[in-house]
Amino acid sequence: MKNDLQARINELENQNKQLEKEYRSLFRRYEITQTAIERSKIYIASKDKLLTAVMQERDRQEEYFSLLLENTQEIMLFLDQKLRFIYCSKMFLCLAGIPGFESISNREFRDVFCGATDKDSFEYLVERLQRSMTEGKPYVRNHVMDIGMKGEPRNYTIFFVPMINAEGTAQGMLLVFQDITDILKAKEQAEQANRAKSSFLARMSHEIRTPMNAIIGMGELTLRALGENNMEQAEEYVSSIRHAGDNLLSIINDILDFSKIESSKIEIINTEYLFSSLLNDVLSIIRMRLSESPILLVTRIDGALPRAFQGDEIRVRQILLNILANAVKYTREGHIRLTIRNGRDTSPVKGETMLLLFEISDTGIGVKPENIEKLFGVFTRFDAKHNRAVEGTGRGLAISRSLCRLMGGDITVKSVYNQGSTFTIALPQEVADPAPFVQVEQPETKSVLVYDTREVCAESLVYIVNNLGVDCAAASGWDDFLKRLTQKAWSFVFLSDKCFDEAGKIVREKLPAATPVFLTDYGKTTHPGIHVLAMPAQPVSVANILNGRGGDKSYRKIGKPGIRFIAPDARILIVDDINTNLNVAEGLMSPYRMRVDCCTSGVESIRLVKKNSYDIVFMDHMMPDMDGIEATAAIRTWENQQRKNKPVFPNDIPIVALTANAISGMREMFIEKGFNDYLSKPIEISKLDEILAKWIPMKKQRKLNSPGAAGLRVQPAAIPPSLPPIQGIDTAGGLAMTGGVEAGYRKVLASFYRDALERLPLLEKIPEEQGFSAFTIQVHAIKSAAATIGAAELSNEAAALEKAGKAGDTAAIKERLPEFYKGLKKMTEGIRKALETRGEENEISASAASPAELEPRFRALKNALESRDIETVDRLLAELEGKALDEATRRIVETISDQTLMSEFEAAIETLDAFGQEPAHDK
Repeated sequence: MKNDLQARINELENQNKQLEKEYRSLFRRYEITQTAIERSKIYIASKDKLLTAVMQERDRQEEYFSLLLENTQEIMLFLDQKLRFIYCSKMFLCLAGIPGFESISNREFRDVFCGATDKDSFEYLVERLQRSMTEGKPYVRNHVMDIGMKGEPRNYTIFFVPMINAEGTAQGMLLVFQDITDILKAKEQAEQANRAKSSFLARMSHEIRTPMNAIIGMGELTLRALGENNMEQAEEYVSSIRHAGDNLLSIINDILDFSKIESSKIEIINTEYLFSSLLNDVLSIIRMRLSESPILLVTRIDGALPRAFQGDEIRVRQILLNILANAVKYTREGHIRLTIRNGRDTSPVKGETMLLLFEISDTGIGVKPENIEKLFGVFTRFDAKHNRAVEGTGRGLAISRSLCRLMGGDITVKSVYNQGSTFTIALPQEVADPAPFVQVEQPETKSVLVYDTREVCAESLVYIVNNLGVDCAAASGWDDFLKRLTQKAWSFVFLSDKCFDEAGKIVREKLPAATPVFLTDYGKTTHPGIHVLAMPAQPVSVANILNGRGGDKSYRKIGKPGIRFIAPDARILIVDDINTNLNVAEGLMSPYRMRVDCCTSGVESIRLVKKNSYDIVFMDHMMPDMDGIEATAAIRTWENQQRKNKPVFPNDIPIVALTANAISGMREMFIEKGFNDYLSKPIEISKLDEILAKWIPMKKQRKLNSPGAAGLRVQPAAIPPSLPPIQGIDTAGGLAMTGGVEAGYRKVLASFYRDALERLPLLEKIPEEQGFSAFTIQVHAIKSAAATIGAAELSNEAAALEKAGKAGDTAAIKERLPEFYKGLKKMTEGIRKALETRGEENEISASAASPAELEPRFRALKNALESRDIETVDRLLAELEGKALDEATRRIVETISDQTLMSEFEAAIETLDAFGQEPAHDK
């Protein structure tokens, strides 16, 4: 029993062990399964997160894509393989007038786009679309389409882009429409501008050639008249040349002005100006243009306008003259009326801005309504067939409006085709002096009767006189004139020239107390002892007559140029590197009796300015080493330093630029660089007289009618009787250019001869590229000097070489220089022979001082340098510079002068010693 129990216990223990073993195995499996379950949970969670991220990224990309399609300015269409819509940009929906994509989703391209273009173009478009999908190739085509079908077709560039899958098959199409309508319009406008520019250049060439032909032709006629000793005829021809030259300069200045306006470089310079001066200038210029025309010019000018304004008088005058000239150009008969009035109801107050209104109306050809907006286009002309006989480029109106707007104003126009136009210029101007620019003394005691058969002239006079507060009436005819004459005790009777003789006689008989006034056109015959009023009348002239001070002077042709004063106490300095130019300038200034110093370099001018007190310095612009601008800057710097050390140092010396570059804008440049004024070369006597009168102190000027000053006038040039012809030189013209005195002209020719001999070796060979600058200066000098002596052809050749030198055009220099060199050499020989034919002292050979004459001065100069006696050095150098020296000696004197100016005394002594040891100067 016990054994059975033990066996049972053993069996149970074995079973228990087996169960524990199985339990441990099952527990391990459970743990593995639990771990797998946890890992699966983590994987599933990670998978969910990844899927969520992917969905979010896809949504974000879809959002970006949707935003792109909604905001792009391009038309983008997505089509499937059957060319059905699967998406499109919002721009397409807007242009096509489709409320939403759902209304065209899955619709065929053909259904949506049918009617957007003509049938043939549409079929071609569909065929191209299908081919692009089939071939899997992109295409680009241009089509005109009306996508919105509103009758507004546009130009599109269409890009056909197949959407290719991984297998290389097109799954659909992307179409991108790019609107190029505005680009094509801009291109067309650019091409029109190009055509306009070409047309402008053609017209401008014609307009420039017109005065040029007049200048050349009249120049030839002038020479013939001089050859026949017909001075009166020659004077008329010269007047025509001057007029043509003024026209040419006006054209060039207009072109430059417009260039400045376009580049925003033009400036409005406000200064105080008199309204009466502006008015006089404008009317004088315009009535001269109308002197040979049947057109009448009349005015309606408010006499209560302010005496003075603050503004840019030059630009205001330019605007008025441009608009008036335009009216003259397009008016063939009838009249032009200039009206000037206050554009506001308020009275003028000093410092406040007043709106000046200028109205210019004409009875000209007018402008068609569709062309009015084109009037102020850049160099635009229209109605070419109607205006084919009218000269011009259309520049004036464009420039005028641009200038007007720069000053805060504007120009408007009203016109009736074939009846006339009215231009209104509105310009705000600050009032400088509010007093009326014209007044009549005791107007209530005066009255005026006007008899002029020209109705518009009579109406203009009545307006002006009434506006001045004087009672005025106009007779409508001869019977009405006789009737009105005895109805009232008229103070003045204004009579036109056509009826003056008969009507004036009746006035003197029936109304002897009245003052007859002769109404005449500009430049016409006047009556001695009778008040003259030149038409168009202006308030100042009328008021002068009514105030008993006379009206217009008896207009006549301007006579020969003269000088207005002498200035024996004045001292001036002329700086020019060309001796010929110095001699010319000195000769032109000799009638003024001034003390004239001359020098040939900028460095020397600085030394002389520091040493002497000058009333004016005439400074050449282009000079070698130191040009006029650099010399002027140095003088201004020295003056500022002196002013700091000496509180009573005088004002800056007036420095006037001498330049051959007398074009619009140069004056402003010189003023900016420290100059006070400028004078163009060749020098005009009238311009020189203006400059001298402006800058020489009044206390040093003695009027010609003062004691001891009467009778001085610049004499007209005559052909030199004793000077033989010189090939290439117009001696008569050269004589006139140099002051009209034969002795002075001979001196200038001799100076040109010496200058030319000095420069000939420098022009014998073609310059290297690095020598273009020096070459340009040499030919520039000859250009100016040749023009002065009358060698126009040589001057023109020098100008062409100067241009080539500035441009670095070696080919042009090689082509022109040999002939130019031969011509210059031949001309110098001709000058030498001509001057030697005279029995007097030879101007050429007698000019150089001998070594024996110079030796004492050089010895004294060395002693003064060694002892640092600056006053003696300056005096001796001035004496040497005043003598005629050979080229080598002149260079040595200039070198010593420069070294002394820089306080390099030892170097000056060495230069002097080296010069004295040269064989050419052995004792």
